[in-house]
Amino acid sequence: MTTVLLLEYRRRPNAAAFMTRATYPAALRRRGRFPGIAARWSGQRIGRGHLAAFQHLTGWAERDVLPLLYPQVLGFPLQLAILTHPALPLPIWGALQVRAHLVQHRPIARGAVLDLACRA
Repeated sequence: MTTVLLLEYRRRPNAAAFMTRATYPAALRRRGRFPGIAARWSGQRIGRGHLAAFQHLTGWAERDVLPLLYPQVLGFPLQLAILTHPALPLPIWGALQVRAHLVQHRPIARGAVLDLACRA
């Protein structure tokens, strides 16, 4: 699939704004082919407060490497950006995943600078 639309972010994408878009009626969405959409957020430094809140909520102990699920949670606003984009011909409620399969190829250090990307 060739990417037709690229969404790039320099700061954390605003998930609340995307959720507002998710409430748009399906009738307002464009009909047609499923476009290629990608979202990218480069140069992300892990915020201590955000990671601490994640660890508190999940019960994962503090370690020198990030918990497996943390990059998924951190990148979720990118998924929302794609799933709520007006170019996507179906509403988010018809596209939400019911299962995820995560593979970790190597540990990610707590102080790592991350480049996050997703596509549909």
